[in-house]
Amino acid sequence: MDDAEQAARRKRSRRASFIKWLRKVHGWVGLWGAVLGLMFGATGFLLNHLAGPLKVSTGELQVDEMQLAVPQKGWHSPAEMTK
Repeated sequence: MDDAEQAARRKRSRRASFIKWLRKVHGWVGLWGAVLGLMFGATGFLLNHLAGPLKVSTGELQVDEMQLAVPQKGWHSPAEMTK
């Protein structure tokens, strides 16, 4: 093997390792970009549909108040409260 062939092999080897590295970096950047894109899309959708005719329910708790008449004499046990 002469020097020209060895230099060509080293050049191909460096190029191949660079391409492998570039593919990995491209994959990770694309994956995180997709995650961020989905997050921005979901939050934008919710912010745009908080009010108005296209309101989306976010599952918030609804609090109701109820007032009961309490007798003048107190209860001595929890069982008396059910009567």
